[in-house]
Amino acid sequence: MPKQFTVTAKGEEITFESKFDTLDDAVEVVKQNHTSNFARELVEKHEKYGLSDKQAAWIHKLANEEPRQGRDPLALGLTGIAAMLRVKPGKGRPKLKVTEGVVVTLNGERSKNPGHVTVTDGGPYGENRYYGRIDDDGTIYPGREFTDEVQQALVAFNNQHQKEADASEDDDLPF
Repeated sequence: MPKQFTVTAKGEEITFESKFDTLDDAVEVVKQNHTSNFARELVEKHEKYGLSDKQAAWIHKLANEEPRQGRDPLALGLTGIAAMLRVKPGKGRPKLKVTEGVVVTLNGERSKNPGHVTVTDGGPYGENRYYGRIDDDGTIYPGREFTDEVQQALVAFNNQHQKEADASEDDDLPF
């Protein structure tokens, strides 16, 4: 008989039935299919200490989800965006609006990926849409919300900056 569980995600209760008879069965599936920090921490806690009822419900929730297909990184050469953010004056983490609904922010030193660029819709943390991140080589690691429109906006924004930078370098030539 399937067991029913309830978890709370972003303030909303989600009730579901688990297709797994035991917590150990669900943990094995999570080990195989989930690589997020949250999933790994739950598995580690299960193995070391055991889980609370809420944590066990989350293991069942993750185990019952279809595994996410990771999206391959896109080597687009978006190095101009980080360069613009690094020279932007002001305090705090530098931000730039790429287009309506697309904002880039330079990650701080305490970030999981310091110096990389986070791409979101600009909303407050936890309520925003995460599109991905850009590394030092200009490669984008798309998030779930990443779309072709976001990619086109980033490429156009980066290329526009490159043209402006190239034009200003031409003006400095002594001949």
